[in-house]
Amino acid sequence: MVQCVKRSRVNREPVMDEANARGDGFSLRPARPDDANALTDIFLAAIESSVPGLPLAHTRDEIIVWFETKQILQAKVTVADISGNPAAFVASAEGWVHQLFVAPEHHRRGLGTALLAPILAAAEKPVRLWAFQRNAQARAFYERRGFTADLFTDGAANEERTPDVRYVWRPSNSLTRN
Repeated sequence: MVQCVKRSRVNREPVMDEANARGDGFSLRPARPDDANALTDIFLAAIESSVPGLPLAHTRDEIIVWFETKQILQAKVTVADISGNPAAFVASAEGWVHQLFVAPEHHRRGLGTALLAPILAAAEKPVRLWAFQRNAQARAFYERRGFTADLFTDGAANEERTPDVRYVWRPSNSLTRN
């Protein structure tokens, strides 16, 4: 059984719930600054796996510092732990999912869904995110969860200069589409 955190629509306080993710146990918790190394490793491995050859705009050390001093402190970052070790994370703020990454060895275990579900369950307004156009796996994941593409760009405005697509999920969209 899996422990998942859901947010009450009334007071937004965490509510513990159990769900089954193919028998793989994991728990969700808020990120801490000392997670920066692990989150950087997840981010880099996921990018290399899903978008091979993507030109990175920052070094590994710069990404660690960014997690420690900015992302974890300024966004709501939730970590999925397996056996006490970070395996995936989501960063969100003000109607945006800024990052959702799962370590490649933990794909298809329900971690991404468990991290995304509380954000969507609490949403009263549309939720948006960006994905790289060539990241077919991420795009399919979001589309199965009711996100729709609403803007395609040539990537000139992102740090990687790689074509991307903006997705939007509306509270009336189905969270259970497969």
